[in-house]
Order: sequence, then structure tokens, then C-alpha cells
Amino acid sequence: MSCNKKKIIFATKNENKYAKIKRLLKDLNYEILSLADIPEKIIAPKETGFSPKEIAEEKARYYWAKLGKSIAVLTQDDVLDFCGNVSKEDNSGLSIKSPVINRYGKFNNATAIKFYSSLAKKYGGEIDILFRYGHAYIDKAGIKSKESVIRAKLVSKPRGVEKVGNYPLRAITKVKVGNNYIYSTEISAKDRLEVDSGILKSLLEILK
Repeated sequence: MSCNKKKIIFATKNENKYAKIKRLLKDLNYEILSLADIPEKIIAPKETGFSPKEIAEEKARYYWAKLGKSIAVLTQDDVLDFCGNVSKEDNSGLSIKSPVINRYGKFNNATAIKFYSSLAKKYGGEIDILFRYGHAYIDKAGIKSKESVIRAKLVSKPRGVEKVGNYPLRAITKVKVGNNYIYSTEISAKDRLEVDSGILKSLLEILK
């Protein structure tokens, strides 16, 4: 581990999100840590923003203050936007988890896949969606934030459930790669770089 690398706390305990950020930034001169790597036990903040970018900014300021403004903080918020003729009552809005919890009393891989695959089935087997990502970075120089999107389809037939870790929607989404849509659990490492290129661009802009 290089002593010259700048330490950044990526404010999450989600192992999948942490692994993705580390993968995207692996060639840069940063040591990326997660909340699981620090001794402080910080309660997650309330989210009051109206977009993923606003919520990411809220989180960044919150964790920056909680950590004594002593270490740079990177945050992420992501939401699911339905495209096309999806009723207002079926749109999850800024929370992917809330409608699942309202229906089943808890959010886990099984309930999330059941809820969203049933929703896709209701609309003919698939729904065009956008995953909207907000990222924010804060250090002593100030705060920067950007938003990016991934185009995908929510589908009714799960595939690769055993591969999703703690990110269940991967089993029921097909992401756009070139002119094709491929199950998120089945795309190659090369295609994954294409899918995540917008996120990487946003990260590079706020970290520079």
C-alpha cells in the first residue's frame, strides 16, 4: 500500500458498491476505504434531496463533518427511473427500497427480485429504465458533484441470482451494451467498462 496515495472514504457499507468504485479507480493514486474500514460507527443521515446528486452532496457534507473534516469523502446515491407508460403508483421515485418494504415488510434479495420482476411482468415482461447515479466528493478544497446514467431494461425473468451479492436488481436488469441489452449478471469485463464509462467520467471530473 503506497504511503503517497490519497486516502478517500467511500461512504458506504455496501460491498458491491465499494468493489465497483475500487475497480473503477484502481489505476489512480487513491487508497479507497469504506465505512467498514474505520472504527467510527456513524448513523446514516436522513435523505432530503430531490435528485441523486443532491442526496450524494448531503451525504458528503454529513460524513465529512462526522469524520472531523480530516479525510476526503466520496458518496453515491442511485435511483431507478422508469421510462414510458408506467403509472405514478408503480414508480419507485428516489427510493428503490421503500416500495419493496411497503409491500413485503423488508428489503432483501428475494423480496426485491420478487417485487420488481412482478412489476416488469405487469408491463409486458420488460420496462425501459435509467439507473441515475449521483456522486459527490468533498475535501478541504470544497465539494464537487456529478450525475450519470446507465440505460437498461427491467425484466420479469431473473437470471444469475447467485451472482448478485447484495445488489439484487442485477438479476432482473439487462444493461445496454452497444445496440444490445445483456443481463447484468452475464456481461463481460470489457462490456462492463463500456457500461460504467459514464460513471467513471463523472468520478474523474469530481476528483481532479
